Amino acid sequence: MAIIWVYGLCLLLIPEEAERELFSPILAKVMFWIFLVAGALTILGYLLVPYARLAELTMNDLLPTMGREFLEQPTITKIGIVIVALAFIFNIGMTVLTGRKTVINLVLLTGLVGLAVFFLFSFYNPDNIVLDKYFWWFVVHLWVEGVWELIMASLLAYVLIKERVLIVKLLKNGSISLLRWP
Repeated sequence: MAIIWVYGLCLLLIPEEAERELFSPILAKVMFWIFLVAGALTILGYLLVPYARLAELTMNDLLPTMGREFLEQPTITKIGIVIVALAFIFNIGMTVLTGRKTVINLVLLTGLVGLAVFFLFSFYNPDNIVLDKYFWWFVVHLWVEGVWELIMASLLAYVLIKERVLIVKLLKNGSISLLRWP
């Protein structure tokens, strides 16, 4: 659910920061619905289909990626996540590159590119447990703790700047006043 929230907030933030319309609103809507339906189908698959049958249905034998802690999505879902992420990065990137470039939207774009790059490590599932944990670390720690923090920091910076601008406007209009202690 948080990913859908981030997706929507990015689509709200970037056009305002870039001072132009979103590059392709239709692409954004299509990718949103594909992502939502794929996520719902994955959850339903986990709830309604035995794990071994789910692995067979999603062709896990071709590219075995299921069964790893925090990376247990079926291969077809992982491919869908990458496609949606690349389309999202393209849409956001084209909006930023053809509009005004600010620190907020460039940090957000850097985070989104890192999101796609570090998630690709989840496709590699070596037989050696040491290599497995090494590449698992890239996804779990660099992806979640590094890249998502860039995305969240840019979103938080946007919200805080907008909040401060609103407070300054209200103070100038006299709508609110600050209490002064002696």
